[in-house]
Amino acid sequence: MQPIVGHASGSGRRQDMVDEVVIGDPHGLHAALARRMADLVEGSGCDVRLHRSAEPQNAADAARLLDVLGLGLGAGETVLVTCSGPGAEGVLAGVVALLVATPPVT
Repeated sequence: MQPIVGHASGSGRRQDMVDEVVIGDPHGLHAALARRMADLVEGSGCDVRLHRSAEPQNAADAARLLDVLGLGLGAGETVLVTCSGPGAEGVLAGVVALLVATPPVT
């Protein structure tokens, strides 16, 4: 995780963070995973975007399920995650943890 910019804003410190991760789930970024991510991002006060590393101009709002699914990210693909707003570092860490996790084999 790397800060892009950190500056004061309104009632607190605003941070802009970025990280590049590999999708860990063997089914890729599927609906259930996208929903968990949207739930984490909604209400956080942060703007979180996913960018397909091969096509950085295509970004999806991580709080919008259909936007995320529209990226069609598969297992092992690299995605750039940007996060801005108060508490961005913690929100980004949560999103990254979801994306890199490999579900247990049952």
